[in-house]
Amino acid sequence: MCIRDRLAKSKYPCVTIDIEVPGPNVSCVMMDDIKAFDELTQYLIDMGHRKIVVVHGRKLAMVSMQRLVGAYQAMQRNGLELPRDNIIYTNFGREEARDGVKEYFRTHSPDSATAFLCMSDMLAIGTIEGLKELGYKVPKDYSVVGFDGLEVTNYTDPAITTIDQNIQQKGYELSLIHISEPTRHAQIS
Repeated sequence: MCIRDRLAKSKYPCVTIDIEVPGPNVSCVMMDDIKAFDELTQYLIDMGHRKIVVVHGRKLAMVSMQRLVGAYQAMQRNGLELPRDNIIYTNFGREEARDGVKEYFRTHSPDSATAFLCMSDMLAIGTIEGLKELGYKVPKDYSVVGFDGLEVTNYTDPAITTIDQNIQQKGYELSLIHISEPTRHAQIS
């Protein structure tokens, strides 16, 4: 029995962050990943980017699918397309992002992209590494944005524009829910 099934059937109160688990004793706090990734994509579009490459997380992870929906929403709203070959699939690994970017440019011209929309900050770090290894400069040649708000993004060169998931707020919400309504779900925007 997988951990998700065990949590769902638990007779003890359980809490999760960003993983929805149905069950009578399970509470969870979720981020609105669709909205957040829509906003991050819109940010790139507002900065003038029209050729965006998505550096995707795990292909079948709910969080990745939701973030991709957000990217598609913003692109479609602005009359833009996201071709399938402008999605680099990873398992949220920094090295996979680095190698994926290098592979992308083996089959695409340098002008096929102006920005990389990464589903995590670690993917953004790997993307920057790959671009640098190819001789490109960020943000001069390409823009790169991440998602998570990890503190390490303050120390990268260049610093990474990112959506802060606000883990502290999630923990606070979770503690309030757990104390007051042990089986309620909350969403952080």
